[in-house]
Amino acid sequence: MRSDTSIIDITKESPIISIIGMDKNAGKTTVLNYLISNISSNDYSIGITSIGRDGEDVDAVTFTPKPRIYIKKGTFIATAKDCLKNSDITREIFNTTDIHTSMGEVIIVKALSDGYIDLAGPSLNSQMEHVCEILKDCGCKKIFVDGAINRKSFIGRNINQGAILATGASLNRNIDKVVSDTSHAVSMLMLPSFDNTFLTERCLNSSIDERCILRNNRGNLKIINSLTSLNISKEISDSIDDSITDIFIKGALTANLFKTLLQNPSKLKNKNFIAEDGTKILIDKNTYENLLFLNCTLKVLNPINILCITSNPTSPYGYDFSPEELLYKLRHSICLPVFDVVHDI
Repeated sequence: MRSDTSIIDITKESPIISIIGMDKNAGKTTVLNYLISNISSNDYSIGITSIGRDGEDVDAVTFTPKPRIYIKKGTFIATAKDCLKNSDITREIFNTTDIHTSMGEVIIVKALSDGYIDLAGPSLNSQMEHVCEILKDCGCKKIFVDGAINRKSFIGRNINQGAILATGASLNRNIDKVVSDTSHAVSMLMLPSFDNTFLTERCLNSSIDERCILRNNRGNLKIINSLTSLNISKEISDSIDDSITDIFIKGALTANLFKTLLQNPSKLKNKNFIAEDGTKILIDKNTYENLLFLNCTLKVLNPINILCITSNPTSPYGYDFSPEELLYKLRHSICLPVFDVVHDI
């Protein structure tokens, strides 16, 4: 979809912006740098953190140079202590978090100069929510969360939060495959919320080993317990009968899970499958269409507010796309604004 407004205008009303990626080299850091450089720090304080690690000089997978994160004086950064050794800013330590990573505790610092930073933040959504609260307490009115490799992570149920999905040529050599996969990902990420208040609250408050909750047409619940979500697909399948209406599955809803369930497709007709959020639904377009054919619905406890898509026509694998062609195809396949921040189109 073509937009008559800018990416800055679209993100203006969201105090927390998560930049999530279709791929390692989808251009998340480039988008983050663009947002930082085009938002006036005189208007409000900016906070930056990362889910996992980002900001290294050389890509850890392809060994190619990658853009570093450049921030302005006055920015607050939540990053692991060891990352400060690779950052060239002058800084002041503002707070600690008691969140520990392989690179040390995540600490909050304020930049006293412009410069490059290295980010390594918490990996759990609950920890990220805590970090964002601390950044808010430091006076940050805008917080950017930079994702890590293949981590379409989201940080909670904050309705004022928005997300940017970065995609690009590194996803596949076939431009139409990039567009198709991105369009499908948007459909999964933007699935609607489940509207049964009782079951929603029960699922949100489920214990760590309650991997599946099934609800029948009389409102009765059946719980399937497991420490992991592996190898429970048969037990879920055996528990589904004509009376079951809603099926909540904690963790990832994968193609392998549905491969088992679809072995008996008649049992799945008219069922509601519920995930924690759209990032947990890891099925391909063909599996999704099979479920739609059975009149199944996919819904989520925590809907994700995707604000826009960014397009990166450059790949580190030795091939590029035409910026105009990729942007055109994405805009005609996805009902969201799509931007190329490098070519300013």
